[in-house]
Amino acid sequence: MALYEALARSDQQTLRLAPLWVFSALVGRTRLETWELDAIWDAVRATLPTTTSLGSEALQATLDDPDIVAAYERDRRPVTTGLLAAATVSARVGPDVASAVRSALLAVGEGVARARGPFGRSISRQDADTLELLAEVLDLSDADPHRLFAFA
Repeated sequence: MALYEALARSDQQTLRLAPLWVFSALVGRTRLETWELDAIWDAVRATLPTTTSLGSEALQATLDDPDIVAAYERDRRPVTTGLLAAATVSARVGPDVASAVRSALLAVGEGVARARGPFGRSISRQDADTLELLAEVLDLSDADPHRLFAFA
């Protein structure tokens, strides 16, 4: 956990909460039901072996935090603000790290979306659209998150 441990505690907290913001974006609410948490944790566990760097370190820290749900409920950041903060934290470390975190969070989102989809095997069109939006929110490669709110 070299990269994760080097971060400020507030940045660590932001990255630990990121999978829960992804979940909230998909379900359209911030209150988490106990029975839904299994879908989040299953998606995080399934993603761990496929990700690297800060992405895997942050996901492991999420699983290891016994108070993560309570911390999420205390955190008052809106979903998009939280996800932009997670993208910003990872982008400060470097573009490769930001890419790893983005990929990890999107993989968690895909796992949750698949669990929500028909027979738990496919992603609904609505969730696919939400994942596409999340990919944009998490992509800070041009270093200007305000582009998301620009009017043409």
